[in-house]
Amino acid sequence: MFSNSKKDIFILLSISVFAFLSVIWVKEVDIMEARNFISAREILDSSNWWTTTLNGQFRFEKPPFPTWLAALTMLISHSKSEIILRIPNMLASIFTVIFLYISTLRIKKDRVFAFLCSFILITCFMFIKIGAENTWDIYTYTFAFLASLSLYLYMVEGLSKDLFLMSIFLILSFLSKGPIGFYSIFIPFIISYFFTFSKEKRKGKIKFIILAIIVAFIFSSIWAISMYFSHSNYFLEVLKKESSTWSTKHTHNIFFFLDYFVYMGSWIFFSIFVLFKIPKKKEEKVFYFWTIISLIFISIIQMKKKRYCLPIYLTSSITIAQLAVYYFRTAYENLKKSEKILLVIQKYFITFIILGSLIFITYFGFIKKEISFSLFFLY
Repeated sequence: MFSNSKKDIFILLSISVFAFLSVIWVKEVDIMEARNFISAREILDSSNWWTTTLNGQFRFEKPPFPTWLAALTMLISHSKSEIILRIPNMLASIFTVIFLYISTLRIKKDRVFAFLCSFILITCFMFIKIGAENTWDIYTYTFAFLASLSLYLYMVEGLSKDLFLMSIFLILSFLSKGPIGFYSIFIPFIISYFFTFSKEKRKGKIKFIILAIIVAFIFSSIWAISMYFSHSNYFLEVLKKESSTWSTKHTHNIFFFLDYFVYMGSWIFFSIFVLFKIPKKKEEKVFYFWTIISLIFISIIQMKKKRYCLPIYLTSSITIAQLAVYYFRTAYENLKKSEKILLVIQKYFITFIILGSLIFITYFGFIKKEISFSLFFLY
């Protein structure tokens, strides 16, 4: 018989696979995916895995790790189908869901909390959307997120394997989109942790953490350094162009990310309420401040796209889970009036969504005949 934690993981895996496979075929290839697919194909054509190209021209705008994965998928599957080439992103997302469960279970020794963290993440619209597309963002953000969780585990248990994992995840994050994930997720976590816990919690560990970060930075810089020495002028031109892009293209104010609540899906009202409910326990405050600081960091940058808000969806899965556990373990009569109102709103919202979805699917399935019976049955 499976242990309880293995049952949880099996359920989360099942939900994750269904969530991603149900949408992985929907979206047409956009320009970012097309560039990655072309670069991956040229890797196989030229057998040059180190120097990436796009239409025969050097491709230094993005680090090569996502392109390597796309090329490896082409090589193994002998397919150039966008659905097949999106599988690495899907697997990285599923791995994030499972690692989140295992990490939070080790941190708080609470199965309900750990399960809800992962369940909330895999039922978040934006996470499913980005995880089903072949983009750089899902890698740089999720690996930085996993590096932060590994660091937390190291601070709690002091095991060197967690410090090693932190370095590996940081390397992969840097090789996916440079320091973007490090800036928007990892640094906010360090600030929130040091702000929340006393020096006693981190005594004797700081030097090892700094060393691990330096090692990760050195290893992840090898590709960039080699490109600089091989093609210095062109590489510097690309860096200059990219740095200019971050301050001139897609510039928006802080309110651009306000639809974050909508993309939380069925957790929209919980995601709003949790921002105004500061936890009392330090073990919960660290996740709350992590979310707030990440939001501040990504809002400071002038260039904004919807997928750049992914760090907030990742950290919010933990803060919302904390609120959900509070509701789960508090008698209704002991709840505050505002907390009771939230439950009532959530109840009617979920009811409306379920009924609306059934009416929508029935209309397009049975009346319009635009959905096959097998797909209708599956939904």
